Order: sequence, then C-alpha cells, then structure tokens
Amino acid sequence: MGDSVSYFKRRYSVQGDCRQHLIALSFLLGCFTDLSALGAFERLGLARKVFGRGRVDEAIQRVLTTIEGWGYKVSMARKELPLAVCEALLANRSPRLADLTVEFLERMRAQDISSHVKETLFAISRVLYSLGMTSRPVRNSYDTVVPDPSGDVPAEVDKEWLHWCRRWRDTSTLSSKSRYRHYVLVVKAGRWLKKVHPQIVGPEGWTREIAAEYVAVVCRMAVGDWARLKGGWLKYVGKPLSAKSRMHHLAAMSAFFQDCQEWNWISRRFDPRRCFTRPLSLGVLGAPNPRVISDEVWAKLLWAGLNLTESDICTRVIGIQPYYPLEMVRAIALVWLFAGLRSDEIRRLSVGSIRWQNTNRSSASGQDADRGAVCLLAVPVNKTGTAFTKPVDRVVGEAINSWE
Repeated sequence: MGDSVSYFKRRYSVQGDCRQHLIALSFLLGCFTDLSALGAFERLGLARKVFGRGRVDEAIQRVLTTIEGWGYKVSMARKELPLAVCEALLANRSPRLADLTVEFLERMRAQDISSHVKETLFAISRVLYSLGMTSRPVRNSYDTVVPDPSGDVPAEVDKEWLHWCRRWRDTSTLSSKSRYRHYVLVVKAGRWLKKVHPQIVGPEGWTREIAAEYVAVVCRMAVGDWARLKGGWLKYVGKPLSAKSRMHHLAAMSAFFQDCQEWNWISRRFDPRRCFTRPLSLGVLGAPNPRVISDEVWAKLLWAGLNLTESDICTRVIGIQPYYPLEMVRAIALVWLFAGLRSDEIRRLSVGSIRWQNTNRSSASGQDADRGAVCLLAVPVNKTGTAFTKPVDRVVGEAINSWE
C-alpha cells in the first residue's frame, strides 16, 4: 500500500479512498500492526471504518468533554485530540477507552512520534485516570529521565555536590519541566567545580568571587563544554552557546542558591540575585536582531503573496483539501506583506477590522471600494497595548473583504 496516498494511486492507477478501505480490511484480518509504515493517513476515518462511527465518536466525545472542562485550549482539543485518540485505539486494536493501559500509552510515547502527539497522549492519560479507568496518569517525561542525560554523572561530579543537587530537585516547587532543566544545569556547574575548584564540594563553599568566575565561564561557554554530548548534538560542538542558553545557566544557579539560602540549608555569604544576574553583554546579544531582506527576495515574496493559489498551500496528505480556505490564507499573507504588523497583532485581527474612509459602501459587503478611498485597518487592544488604526494598502482591504 506504500507510505502515501499519492504512491498508492500511482502504483495501482486508482482514484477515491479505496486505500483506506483496503487498510481497514487488512487491519481487521490482522495482516499488519505497524501503522507508522503507512505514512500520513486519516486516522479518524480509518478508526470509524474499523470500529464503527458510533463507538469512535462516543470515545472521542467522552475525552473532549472532560478535557474542555479543565480549560484546555479548544482548538487543540478539537483538532489534535481526536486524532490521538483514534491512533491510540487503532494501536490497541480496541474501541474501548477502558482497554487503554498506562503501560501501553507509555510505550506509545516512547516511540518516534511528534511532540504534539506525545503531549496529547499525556492529556488522554490524565482523562483516563480522572474517569477511574487507570491507576495513574502517564509520567511526565521530565520525571522519568535519568539524573543527567549527558553521561556518567557520578564519575565527573563530586558526590557531595550531586547530593545537594538531588536534594534541591526533590524539594523544589517548580514545575517538573523547569525543575529538571535547572537540575541538569546545576549538575553541569558541578563538573566545572570539580575540575577547577576540587576543594569545594557543596554550595556552602561558594563565595562571591567563585560565583563571578563561573559567570565569566558561562559567558564564554561553547557547546560541549563541561558536558557529554551524543547524537545530533555532536555537529554543534565548539560553537558558542546562544545568549538565551547562557541566561538559562545563570538563572538555574541563581534559583538553586536562592532556595538553599531561603531554606536555611546554607548561610548567606552572597546575594545570588546580584551575583548570577545576566551581564549587559548577554542582554545585548539576547535582544532582537532583525535581518535586512534584500530587494530581490522581498520582490519574490510580494509576487508570491499577490499570486497565491490553492496549489501553493501545503497539505500533509496529497489529494486532501487544505484545512484553511484559500481566501483566508491570501488575506493573512497580504496583511503580513503590506500592513507592517507584529505576529501577535496579526493574530488579534477580527472580522470587521477593515473600513474604507470617504466611501458609503460597507466593508462587510465584499464589494470594491471607490478608488479614491483610504483603507484603514483596526488592530484590537491587548493586555499591554491600546487599540490603534492605521492606513494600509488597498490590496489588504480587498483581500480581507474577499475572505469575509
């Protein structure tokens, strides 16, 4: 059947969705179990063909009702969650949510799947736990990792320092994700400490001078320094760390020493907030660095936006219509090209944001305004800025009117 619809149609010279019917028949007969070998396909349609529309929709609705009641983002619940539910049911070969076990969901998350599916499976496990179908939800990936993914920690870090790091990790009230990231960076500081200052084995021995020395080390740190890397990270070894990554190093050390002092584990010998604050040089590097687009590239972008067609809109599955209508995509593209707005300002635009000055025609009519009219675009208010209106090129207003 191949790994795509296009390959199947070229190979067997067929049309329609007969590939899905063939997949469903092979699945029911037990001819295969590896769904990933099929490439991109419509999970919801296959699950309905295999288990029946009523059973699948009932399972999806039960999960949706619970998760939307918790305040999950509606767009995620309506788009990503049904597909993840269907994939889990198909992989488990059962339409019943009660047949999904924690161990099975953890094995699915361990496979090579997208991060969105992994997070959605985690949400599904929480639903099953709240409904009393499982004994516990799936463990967060940050709670199940080894102490340090970079290599053999005890051999490179003093045992006393590692003991303090683990004690902080087990006591901190940060989220599991932030706690794990801070922990890895504090352990990384232990590698440097054992190499440069082996006589210091715990946070009690740190002074203001040693903290300043470590800040200087972080400012000059490159990928691979004081860490063991493997896999895809090896190609970046020796390159300077990004300013954001260096700031994370300093923030982790500041949080670690602040907590140790606040909990009276160590005496207050220096102020971590001041000693591990980011230097001005890092703040400059972390500032926005816009790139000047050459005239040739900008001309190509303008031409592409003005001549956008349905064939230019990418879809995951060949032969399936795009999720968003062409008029909407063209309107967003022209707003991005001609309106000069930030991404968050574009996201806040609502229906009726265009009005024409010196014309009696309504912007909702979809008709072209008089050629002498000025097109005005209204940007809504956000939590830190006020609403404002700005004149834009008339092609923006015409595209938005066409979509509306």
